[in-house]
Amino acid sequence: MTGYAVIRALANKNLHIIAMSYEKRDVAQLSRYVSEVVQSPAPEDEKQFVDCLLQNADRWAGALLLETGDSAAIALSKNKEILSKYYRIATPDWDVLSIFIEKEKTYALAKQYNVPHPKSIPLFQREDLEGVSDVLYPCILKPVRSFAFTSRFHVKNFEVNNDRELHEKFKLCLDAGQSMILQEIIPGPDDNLYKMQGYINSQGTLVGRFFYRKLRQHPPQFGIARVGISTDRHPDVERLTEELLTRANYRGYFSNEFKLDPRDGQLKLIENNCRMPRSGMLAIACGINFPWLIYQDLVLNQQCDVTHYKIGTYWIDFWTDLYNSLFRRKQEEIRLRDYVGPYFARNKVFSDLKFGDLKPFLGVASQSVRIFGKGA
Repeated sequence: MTGYAVIRALANKNLHIIAMSYEKRDVAQLSRYVSEVVQSPAPEDEKQFVDCLLQNADRWAGALLLETGDSAAIALSKNKEILSKYYRIATPDWDVLSIFIEKEKTYALAKQYNVPHPKSIPLFQREDLEGVSDVLYPCILKPVRSFAFTSRFHVKNFEVNNDRELHEKFKLCLDAGQSMILQEIIPGPDDNLYKMQGYINSQGTLVGRFFYRKLRQHPPQFGIARVGISTDRHPDVERLTEELLTRANYRGYFSNEFKLDPRDGQLKLIENNCRMPRSGMLAIACGINFPWLIYQDLVLNQQCDVTHYKIGTYWIDFWTDLYNSLFRRKQEEIRLRDYVGPYFARNKVFSDLKFGDLKPFLGVASQSVRIFGKGA
């Protein structure tokens, strides 16, 4: 639904919106706001994906490319020099993007500049486990490159509870060509997760500071947001985010995530995403339209900022929230009234439900019914 949030963000701007789609289950292409759908190679096939863009360069000259996944961000970033001759690209340069795509570099940067983060040990080969001792279980095996791991195993990480599980899971990862990070688990509920989103524009100015909290994830504890709420500015999240991005000489859109550690009261860096997020409609509903800010900057050469936004607005990914509510509620210590509260809130926005544009919602519904059948 990430692409659909971008499409809705630009729907009323009198623009020709092109959806590049490479998956049958991509429902964003069903939106009435899409002017043109192009079936493209998957970005994992970097050469074919870039060739597709170059073959259409004359027809799309000057268009803004907004990536909605890590694999697309990597392809655009690595080929930014040649693609920039024809397109406007907000994706960071590869020497910067790689710091946040390859997670061991993220935590190395955080350690260098005293940004708190979970204890993390990079694991690239079997021998790396030999030097690991005093592991506090349970912990997680977290992929260095999230998108490749998720595509292969359909989870964000592996939780391990003892030495045997650690060695078995790590072997699975190595056999799949995945480098990993052995990382401590920050305890506490999902609503201890704090996010800051923003855009560092072509002039190096950070604009559109936006803050929200995750309330529920899919799956619980180690997953993607399924319910969140916009919050006031969080000074510590803001300070740590700016420190990290300034040190990396970052340019472009970002979405930083921290978790409050109840053991020491510190915020710990979880990750920094460098592409449009699934929860993109939340910032838009609150008054900060990041795709439009980027378009104004890179296409219209207008550097704009939005300094105020609505607080207390909920974002709901309906189908994933319903699935977890039905099949995983025992994993979450959430009261029923807290489950349903966001649905009855005055200020809310759904990830895929817009009554004037129902096809994407119905497309997700069709996919979800099949998933629900397997989960029952």
